[in-house]
Amino acid sequence: MFKGSLFKSSLARYISFRKSLKDYREKGLAPSLIKGIDRIKYEIFKAKDLWQGLRVVKINFDYSPKIPVQHKDVAFTIINKDEMHYALNLRQSFLKHNPDIDFVIVVVDLLKDIREYRLFNELVSKGIRFFFLCELLSEISCRDMHKVLWTSDKEVAKKWVLPYVFEYFAYVGFKKSLYLSKNIFCLSEVSGLFDLLDDYDVISFKESIFALKNTEMNIDYFHKKEISKLKNLELDDPQYTATFYNVKKEDIVCKDSNYYVSRKNLFKKISLFEFSGFYLDDLFLFDHVSFFGSINKSYVRLVNEYYNKDFFYNKRKFEELPYYFEHLPLTRIRVPIEVRQRYSEDIFKRFRNPYLPDSKNVRAILSFLHPKYSSISRFARCVIESRQDLRLAFSKSGIIDTLALREVLKMDYNLTTTSRIERNPFGINIVGFFESKIGLGVQARSFFRKASSVGIPCSLFFLPVLSNLRVSPEEIKNIACFSVDNLSFNNTIFFINSQDLIYLKDASGDLFKGKTSAIWNWEFDKYFDDTKAFSCVDEVMCYSDFVKGALIKAGGERVYKFPYPFTYDWRILQHRKNLRATFGFDGSFVFMFILDFFRDFERKKPFLLLKVFSKVVEECPDVYLIFKTFQAAKYSENQVRLTKYIKKLGIVDNIVFVDETTNRDGYITILNAADAYVSTHSCEGMALPLIEAMWLGKPVIATAYGGNLEFMNNDNSILLNYKFEKIGQNNLGYNPDWEWAVPDEEELYNAMIKLVKDREFAKELGEKARAFVMEKFSIQNFSNELLSFFEREK
Repeated sequence: MFKGSLFKSSLARYISFRKSLKDYREKGLAPSLIKGIDRIKYEIFKAKDLWQGLRVVKINFDYSPKIPVQHKDVAFTIINKDEMHYALNLRQSFLKHNPDIDFVIVVVDLLKDIREYRLFNELVSKGIRFFFLCELLSEISCRDMHKVLWTSDKEVAKKWVLPYVFEYFAYVGFKKSLYLSKNIFCLSEVSGLFDLLDDYDVISFKESIFALKNTEMNIDYFHKKEISKLKNLELDDPQYTATFYNVKKEDIVCKDSNYYVSRKNLFKKISLFEFSGFYLDDLFLFDHVSFFGSINKSYVRLVNEYYNKDFFYNKRKFEELPYYFEHLPLTRIRVPIEVRQRYSEDIFKRFRNPYLPDSKNVRAILSFLHPKYSSISRFARCVIESRQDLRLAFSKSGIIDTLALREVLKMDYNLTTTSRIERNPFGINIVGFFESKIGLGVQARSFFRKASSVGIPCSLFFLPVLSNLRVSPEEIKNIACFSVDNLSFNNTIFFINSQDLIYLKDASGDLFKGKTSAIWNWEFDKYFDDTKAFSCVDEVMCYSDFVKGALIKAGGERVYKFPYPFTYDWRILQHRKNLRATFGFDGSFVFMFILDFFRDFERKKPFLLLKVFSKVVEECPDVYLIFKTFQAAKYSENQVRLTKYIKKLGIVDNIVFVDETTNRDGYITILNAADAYVSTHSCEGMALPLIEAMWLGKPVIATAYGGNLEFMNNDNSILLNYKFEKIGQNNLGYNPDWEWAVPDEEELYNAMIKLVKDREFAKELGEKARAFVMEKFSIQNFSNELLSFFEREK
């Protein structure tokens, strides 16, 4: 392990680092980035200096707003937590008639406590697709989101979010998107609406239905509310526009389990029926149809199908859930819309984000709304002015009974002069290297994305990262707005290696409050020498039984396995066929291998791989190996050794190096162009590149030693037997007397030859790999284990 020098050298500059985040805070949620990549220019050239004589690919990215299509169609609705019963009704009816179209529920809200999380985890476990508001920020920029949430009521906020949801689905690759209001009931297939988008840009019916062809121009006009400038179709076909208020009850006919509108002896099949305006109190009428003989029985049947047992069962579970953004974070204090609107200008002058779960931030807002020097607070005065009952009660005589007012505020708003932050507010503090482009930085960002997508309130504490290892500010600008200076939730997870955790505890012990957990990378099953780290936190979490066994052997008393927070967070920027043609691969078989010239050079055994690959080339000359490398210039001694060895083996023409610093989309695009991935590691913690390759449907060859055994087996990949050898002197901080695995060269040769010669086998293996990791790293598994995390006692 890199004995903490990264963190120690950075911590001295910690204060200046925190100041550097000021730019993020001031910008808040900055305008949307220019998204997509219009084209990738590839130049294969004879490199100078140390790369002389090798094939090196130089990649230059030209950014422009192109939206790639990876999926076909999606339908969605937008709700608050207390409206989930409507959304579930819509979802069930929609998928019944349209099983091939994705349906997603977007929840403009956050969870308030563990009870709510249990409810929504049940939905996750049933495979119901939904995500909460913060998921949008993982892909796009929602300008002024916190200002809109603070100054708007629930309905306005949902309308404001709508164009951003369309943008989100476009950004993740859906070709067409359909929005349906929560009160709609689907009675037959709606493929006709999607077909209309072949001729129109946008289709709409009042504010209940919007269908959009996902292009940059269409989304831009939708944001500006200028859809009239697009090729727009306003629906008037009763097949899609039948509602409770525009169709006569006697015109509805049920025939062969389908519903029709009957007008002048013409039957029109109903696909969508909207129940807006129908009051549940009227349902008692339908229990007395024989008495009200004039009521259409087909209409009664339709109403009873919509308001079924499941609807009322879910209604009892969800309808009383409070709206998160009507409350101050970390408290039970409800701030009415009148107060938020009246003082919004003052609030945003003083605070960058009133919903930031930072105790100091929240106390300052409370002090502003409820100043001690005043006999009646700003909050109370605004509430009195907004409510007629309070104006009559407290202002008639000109004297305000503060004791009586306090009882009203306490009962209706949970606000008193002694209001305070909850002792154990629900949420997670995440401490990590969020700006790091490797390892734990990727894991911290992925964990935040997954946790926030299921509604968990999160606060982020950024640890400093050296500049050469940082992602670009553009890649993290959306999560930077969640950074805090004070950890206020009762649960804290540290994404930091054990040595650095020890140093952090000594340097900043105030971060270690409440229930503390740590996730660190480790690569062995027999050894672990940083045992002092166990005493820094209440529990340790790891991603595999492989690592868990080592930590328990070393004395870890509370060690739990947790699913790796893998997220599908990329876009393929170039079709693999075009990219391969540019590289000159065409019909060749291409392997890929990733190598950091510092961290991986000894551990990944590149010389062993090259030796075996040279034999494969002798047997099958039309085979290539992509080397995606990092830090070659910085560690030139290793680069020279590798260059000389490649030339010695005579395989210069069969190896392509990519040493450019690319963003994640660029790296995944290159990986997608390969046919298989190979890892000759000697020890491994979790191996994210292996998961990514399998997710892309690539067959993977890897050493049968390490955390990769958590998701690799003999059915979904090719695992190599190995023998142990002493590590010896190394630059990784490992004990020289420890042993690590050396994969069998003959098995590696046979595996590579098998994939090259049997393309059908390679394809089937890749399909199995993809299916397995999609299940293994599903949101269901993540959410279930996260619930267990919350339920574990300190």
